[in-house]
Amino acid sequence: MCGHTQIILWDPRGDVIDSFYELRDPERDDGPARIQETAVGDGVCLYLAENDNCHRSTYLWTVRLPEPAPRNPSPKKTGL
Repeated sequence: MCGHTQIILWDPRGDVIDSFYELRDPERDDGPARIQETAVGDGVCLYLAENDNCHRSTYLWTVRLPEPAPRNPSPKKTGL
């Protein structure tokens, strides 16, 4: 398949966007394409429902992302 599936993680309270480009399963030497539905599981697990792939008839991919780094708390403002 041409193209790559990419996942980004963004916390709107911060200023960092994490990108996970070209998801691939090394055991299958393949990756998800034409994702139709996405579901979030517990923790950092995503489920990607693939359809419309001319090389296989539907497939459910499981993606486990790295644990997010602890977020730095905002500095507290003090009154003058």
